[in-house]
Amino acid sequence: MIIKTTKDIGNLIKQTRKKQGLTQVELAELTNVGARFLSDLENGKSTCEIEKTIKVLSNLGIKLECQSKFCDENKNCKQNLRLVASKSEQHHGADEAEECCDIGLGANDS
Repeated sequence: MIIKTTKDIGNLIKQTRKKQGLTQVELAELTNVGARFLSDLENGKSTCEIEKTIKVLSNLGIKLECQSKFCDENKNCKQNLRLVASKSEQHHGADEAEECCDIGLGANDS
Protein backbone atom coordinates (compact mmCIF):
# COMPACT_ATOMS: atom_id res chain seq x y z
CA MET A 1 0.00 0.00 0.00
CA ILE A 2 1.43 3.38 -0.97
CA ILE A 3 0.36 6.21 1.30
CA LYS A 4 -0.03 9.54 -0.42
CA THR A 5 -2.79 11.22 1.58
CA THR A 6 -3.97 11.67 5.14
CA LYS A 7 -6.95 9.49 4.19
CA ASP A 8 -4.50 6.65 3.44
CA ILE A 9 -2.90 7.02 6.88
CA GLY A 10 -6.36 7.07 8.45
CA ASN A 11 -7.30 3.88 6.63
CA LEU A 12 -4.10 2.17 7.81
CA ILE A 13 -4.82 3.19 11.41
CA LYS A 14 -8.43 2.02 11.17
CA GLN A 15 -7.51 -1.34 9.60
CA THR A 16 -4.77 -1.97 12.17
CA ARG A 17 -7.04 -0.99 15.08
CA LYS A 18 -9.75 -3.37 13.88
CA LYS A 19 -7.24 -6.22 13.35
CA GLN A 20 -6.23 -5.75 16.98
CA GLY A 21 -9.87 -5.90 18.11
CA LEU A 22 -9.95 -2.38 19.52
CA THR A 23 -12.76 0.15 19.36
CA GLN A 24 -11.99 3.82 18.73
CA VAL A 25 -12.82 4.59 22.36
CA GLU A 26 -10.48 1.86 23.64
CA LEU A 27 -7.60 3.00 21.43
CA ALA A 28 -8.20 6.64 22.35
CA GLU A 29 -8.01 5.77 26.06
CA LEU A 30 -4.88 3.63 25.60
CA THR A 31 -3.20 6.40 23.61
CA ASN A 32 -4.41 9.25 25.81
CA VAL A 33 -6.08 11.11 22.95
CA GLY A 34 -9.72 12.02 22.50
CA ALA A 35 -12.14 9.74 20.68
CA ARG A 36 -13.06 12.69 18.43
CA PHE A 37 -9.39 13.14 17.48
CA LEU A 38 -9.11 9.45 16.61
CA SER A 39 -12.27 9.60 14.52
CA ASP A 40 -10.94 12.64 12.65
CA LEU A 41 -7.60 10.89 12.13
CA GLU A 42 -9.19 7.73 10.74
CA ASN A 43 -11.32 9.85 8.41
CA GLY A 44 -8.22 11.52 6.97
CA LYS A 45 -8.57 15.00 8.47
CA SER A 46 -5.48 16.80 7.19
CA THR A 47 -5.05 19.09 10.19
CA CYS A 48 -4.65 16.37 12.85
CA GLU A 49 -1.80 17.08 15.23
CA ILE A 50 1.33 15.15 14.22
CA GLU A 51 2.46 14.41 17.80
CA LYS A 52 -0.86 12.75 18.63
CA THR A 53 -0.83 10.91 15.30
CA ILE A 54 2.60 9.47 16.09
CA LYS A 55 1.33 8.37 19.52
CA VAL A 56 -1.55 6.51 17.88
CA LEU A 57 0.75 4.88 15.31
CA SER A 58 3.17 3.85 18.04
CA ASN A 59 0.47 2.41 20.29
CA LEU A 60 -0.76 0.28 17.38
CA GLY A 61 2.77 -1.03 16.82
CA ILE A 62 3.25 0.99 13.64
CA LYS A 63 6.64 2.62 13.53
CA LEU A 64 7.58 5.43 11.19
CA GLU A 65 10.91 4.92 9.46
CA CYS A 66 12.66 7.36 7.18
CA GLN A 67 15.01 6.17 4.49
CA SER A 68 17.58 8.51 3.03
CA LYS A 69 17.11 10.06 -0.37
CA PHE A 70 18.05 7.73 -3.16
CA CYS A 71 18.28 7.89 -6.92
CA ASP A 72 17.58 5.13 -9.40
CA GLU A 73 19.54 4.45 -12.57
CA ASN A 74 17.59 7.19 -14.41
CA LYS A 75 18.55 9.81 -11.81
CA ASN A 76 14.98 9.90 -10.45
CA CYS A 77 15.37 10.75 -6.78
CA LYS A 78 12.94 9.99 -3.98
CA GLN A 79 12.80 9.88 -0.26
CA ASN A 80 10.67 7.20 1.35
CA LEU A 81 9.05 6.94 4.73
CA ARG A 82 7.82 3.56 5.86
CA LEU A 83 5.03 2.77 8.26
CA VAL A 84 5.79 -0.66 9.63
CA ALA A 85 3.30 -2.64 11.70
CA SER A 86 5.30 -5.10 13.76
CA LYS A 87 4.62 -7.34 16.74
CA SER A 88 5.46 -6.03 20.18
CA GLU A 89 4.42 -7.35 23.58
CA GLN A 90 2.82 -4.05 24.55
CA HIS A 91 0.65 -3.83 21.43
CA HIS A 92 -2.69 -5.56 21.29
CA GLY A 93 -2.64 -8.51 18.94
CA ALA A 94 -0.35 -7.09 16.26
CA ASP A 95 0.48 -9.60 13.56
CA GLU A 96 3.71 -11.57 13.84
CA ALA A 97 4.80 -10.58 10.35
CA GLU A 98 5.65 -7.01 9.53
CA GLU A 99 3.38 -5.11 7.17
CA CYS A 100 4.88 -2.12 5.37
CA CYS A 101 3.39 0.85 3.66
CA ASP A 102 5.69 3.14 1.68
CA ILE A 103 5.02 6.84 1.53
CA GLY A 104 6.49 8.36 -1.63
CA LEU A 105 7.98 11.80 -1.16
CA GLY A 106 9.68 12.28 -4.52
CA ALA A 107 9.11 15.07 -6.99
CA ASN A 108 6.86 12.78 -9.01
CA ASP A 109 4.60 12.13 -6.01
CA SER A 110 2.59 15.33 -5.77
